[in-house]
Order: sequence, then structure tokens, then C-alpha cells
Amino acid sequence: MAYIRNKTVRAVYAYEKEEADRGALKEEPNMTSSKQKLVVIGNGMAGISTVEQIIKLGGAYDITVFGSEPHPNYNRIMLSYVLEGSKTVDDIVLNDWDWYKENGITLHTGTTVTKIDSERKMVIAENGMAVPYDRIIIATGSNPFILPVPGADKEGVVGFRDIADCSQMIEASKTYKKAAVIGGGLLGLRLPRVWSIWGWM
Repeated sequence: MAYIRNKTVRAVYAYEKEEADRGALKEEPNMTSSKQKLVVIGNGMAGISTVEQIIKLGGAYDITVFGSEPHPNYNRIMLSYVLEGSKTVDDIVLNDWDWYKENGITLHTGTTVTKIDSERKMVIAENGMAVPYDRIIIATGSNPFILPVPGADKEGVVGFRDIADCSQMIEASKTYKKAAVIGGGLLGLRLPRVWSIWGWM
């Protein structure tokens, strides 16, 4: 099992053992292959960049990728440009749907892995799909830290990490005209420029 350095592992072990015992898991059909099976949990820049290098080195694996978002791999650094309207989601895609097909990669988008069964060597998703593996790369990234202060759970408090967050802020812009940024990271520092374009304070 491998971990992408500087990435936070978020493999959540949510399945109860009795679920597996009573046959609730749906195992994905397994095509005969002499290659080892590599499962990549995380369809972001780090994980897919690693897959690209594996392919360049000869592609010694049958590769399956799981991503919680319903999108192919895209450049998160460019999300602020999507917010300001100068780029579309398609513009920031790094590896389109065809890339996965052309490289023989099985991609499951909108699918979150909830358990790694190391005894059975199976990766299990929230929808009950079970995929066998020989090796795993966990590259799920991190989540924005929301300060545990009063009001943090109110409507309008948004993290900024993915396309869904962009959509939520764009929707909020139809109602609200003032905002504050907590955090001085790469994405956070670009938000005031976007908001000035929107006419926010």
C-alpha cells in the first residue's frame, strides 16, 4: 500500500463486518489478466500524476481509479478562474474521459471508497462495489479546516477545495454581497480578486 507524500489519507472504514458476512458487497467482474491490479483511491492531481508516471514506465498494472467527485482529473489551482468566469470547468480538466479509456484505466467517479479489506485484498465503495487489488495508492488529499467556532455551521460558510464549492459560492453571490476569507493559502488569497469582480465587499 502506498501513500502520496504530503497528502492526508481519508480512507474511512464505514462498512460493518456483518454487511460483508451476509454478502451485501457487489464484486466487480474480474477480467483475466497477467498484470497486477493497482487501485488508486483519489482522482486528483497527485494520484493521476502518479498514474501517468506508471504508464510511462511501461504500465505494469491493470489500473482502477476511484474519485468521489463526478469529474475527471482537473487542476484545483485554477478553481478561482472558474469562479471569476474566465474559465469553464472543461478548461481546467487535465485528463479528460477519453484519456482514461485510451490508457485502459477503469474510472469510477462519484464513488467514495469506505473500506479497505486487507485480508480479502478488496477495496469497497459506499455503493457496495468491491474491487480486488494487489497494490493501492491512497491520494485523497485533504479537506479545508473549518474553525470550530459558533456560526461555523451556518448557511454561507463554505470551504474552497472543489468544483462543488465553486458552485455553492456562485449561488451565494446571488444573495450575499459581503464575505470574509479565513486562511491565506493559494486559493484563499485569490478569492478577494474574484469577489471584487462580483462587486462584493
